[in-house]
Amino acid sequence: RSTLFPYTTLFRSAAAAFERVASDSAAPAELKREAETRLAQCREDIAAADLARLMPPESIAYVEINRPGDQIVRLAKMMGLVRDPGAETPASADGKPAPGLPLGPGLVFPADFNVSPALAAELKKFRGAALAITGLDDKMQKLPEGVLVLHPGDSDLIRGLLETGVQLIEPAEPIANFKTYRFHDHQNQFWLTVTKRLLIAGTKRDAVAATVERLGNPQAASLAAQPAFKAHEAERKGLLFAYVDGHETARRLKTMMKGKEAGMVAGLLDLDHLDSLTLSAGVTDDSVQIVARMNLKPGHHNVAYNLIRTAPFTGRSLNSVPNGTAGVVLVGLNPVNRAPADKSAAQGPVEVTGMDIGREIFSNIEEVAFFVLPTTTKSADAHHALPAMAAVFAVNDAAKSEELWNQILSIAAMAGLHDTHPRDIEIEGTKARLYHFHGAPPIVVVRTPERELIVGTEDAASAALRASRSHDSIRNDASYSKVLAKLTPTSSKAVLVDAGRAMQIAKSLSGGHSTSEMDMAVVAVKDLHVSLVTDEARDSLTIRIEASGLPNVPSIIKMIASQPHSTAKK
Repeated sequence: RSTLFPYTTLFRSAAAAFERVASDSAAPAELKREAETRLAQCREDIAAADLARLMPPESIAYVEINRPGDQIVRLAKMMGLVRDPGAETPASADGKPAPGLPLGPGLVFPADFNVSPALAAELKKFRGAALAITGLDDKMQKLPEGVLVLHPGDSDLIRGLLETGVQLIEPAEPIANFKTYRFHDHQNQFWLTVTKRLLIAGTKRDAVAATVERLGNPQAASLAAQPAFKAHEAERKGLLFAYVDGHETARRLKTMMKGKEAGMVAGLLDLDHLDSLTLSAGVTDDSVQIVARMNLKPGHHNVAYNLIRTAPFTGRSLNSVPNGTAGVVLVGLNPVNRAPADKSAAQGPVEVTGMDIGREIFSNIEEVAFFVLPTTTKSADAHHALPAMAAVFAVNDAAKSEELWNQILSIAAMAGLHDTHPRDIEIEGTKARLYHFHGAPPIVVVRTPERELIVGTEDAASAALRASRSHDSIRNDASYSKVLAKLTPTSSKAVLVDAGRAMQIAKSLSGGHSTSEMDMAVVAVKDLHVSLVTDEARDSLTIRIEASGLPNVPSIIKMIASQPHSTAKK
């Protein structure tokens, strides 16, 4: 557990030293008393290194915040709000303070704003907090039953505020010789106990007493020792971790639901096979990450999940998504057919029927990648620039897909949506079919030798063909390389966005009327990359959200303050 709680070894070494002094008969009495106090504090710190070890084993839900100061400082550093200790505050070239944004009389948000190293160091001292829910009110009139533990760590300010503030609460009989307080209103009551290092609060006195007992007994039964909870230990490295015990939650929900409501939930969600729900969030040195996971027991019949679950994608369609793409949506639809049924044009005409529409969606299409490029093309009927966009279908039978799509677009023509007659063209040396629609850019349909069908604007289709042939696809794009490397064999859906390129598209759509605010937004998010990926395994659903290259706040303030209309210089 040293990877999760790196200070445990230090506390153990300190405890051993204090224990030697406390047991030394030759040591002065005052020194021995100090050593005994420090020894008790170290032992609590060791026991509280994992706050889940203090929680009841029957907990149905658990939330912990782990060393928030570290995470906040990392986030502030990514956004340019933290300077190195000892570094001087920068000044403008002429020696005057850098301009800022007025906030009111006598107040300004400076362009060189940063978090003081002293504040950063103080924030890092706070250890964290944890909350365990052990019971729910059937009538939902009272707060859930549970236990809360606050660990101020070495933050004397937070500890002092807590120890001072609790004195305003009605005192109660001590628990294990620790000062205890009781607060109550018409419906709820709480007990609070202040130990050597912690503040423990609970809706029942017995629950607080049991938590204090676990603090002094490392072998006591706890949530941390439960196998179902231990399985998620690797997820507890970030700022936030939340856990819901599926079995206990299902059991308690069943007692609260009756009649048709209970039957509908049982049929859709199969709560008997719900293992757990987890949520984790954290900040690394270069990104912010959120991961939500639903774990089901083998043999489940969760209809809701089965309806949204699709086959994993292989990423084959990404080979035709160009390097420089502003954004891509990738969806896996059907399992890969190991014996492709593609037909060449030499085999004669391809026939399609109405049934092939269903086969296309539920059998033929393995995956589809929809992408948008920050390049533009002029529409004949529009006065503003439109982005180049296309969908790349990785299919089993590309010849049948091509014929089907052409038939669908032909039907659209007969319905009166067509502006001119379709015609055959050539794109990058490949035969394609071109369609014109009123008020929209021309659409082309082109088949590649790699069992792919490209449907989109001519510019996008041309870029997709070049990417496929030159192997210069999104896989070589630095904006997406990290997130693509994290895809798993069960990844089924993904949304990847380069915010800087996306803002360029938004700027082009303004028809040359972009404002200074839009220009600044383009610069502010030029390095921002956002991704959302789902991993859809047989018995688990995982949703991962990640953002990197966050905007640099001081740079944004400087841009705003430098605008001619800005009042920052007045």
